[in-house]
This record gives sequence, structure tokens and C-alpha cells, in this order.
Amino acid sequence: MARKIPGALWISIAALGAISLIQLIISVQKGSAALLAGVAVNVALLVGLMHGHKWAYAATLFFSIAGLVVVLVRNPENAIGVLIINGIVVVPMVMSTQFFFAGQSESLDTEEPGTEGD
Repeated sequence: MARKIPGALWISIAALGAISLIQLIISVQKGSAALLAGVAVNVALLVGLMHGHKWAYAATLFFSIAGLVVVLVRNPENAIGVLIINGIVVVPMVMSTQFFFAGQSESLDTEEPGTEGD
């Protein structure tokens, strides 16, 4: 049975989807293979986030931090905008952390009936 995607995570998914669509339009207009590769990565992250994959959670955090660092080095004046956009994706995702790691916490928190105190 599929798990229900938390409401907060839908914000991340919608934001990443909108970012990917805008990035796709820009990549086609500029003919940029690098931007197109970014769109492919974003789509993979979208699918992973929707399915609750831990790798997608970790990769989204990594790329958000790495992207901010790159912008700070290359164009510091754009850092606030990148921080806000990344925050719209990352904050709701972090609020939904349990969706990605539920299997681990459930196995630690539950005991089989009749084994209490063994």
C-alpha cells in the first residue's frame, strides 16, 4: 500500500516542479545542455521525493546547499533569491522528514505484544 504524501511535502514538490518547468523553458531558449541536465536531475528528485526515497531527500539537501555555495562564490548579489527559492523546497521537505525515514523509527519504537520487559 502506498504511503500518503504529507501536505507540506506537496509544497516542495510543487515548487521543484515549477522550478524545473522554468529551467526547461530557459534551457530551450538558450540552448544550454547544462540547464537541461539540471532539469533532468530535478525530475529525478521529484520522482524520488514523491516515492519517499531517502536518496532523494539527501540529494535535495545536498544540491540546495551546493547551489547556494556556488551562487555565493560566483554571484553573491543573487544569494538571497537562491536562499529563498531553496528554502521553499527544503523547509517543507525537512518538515516531512518522517515520511522518508518512517520505517526506521517504527521498528525502533514498537515492540511485539507480549515481549515487554524481556
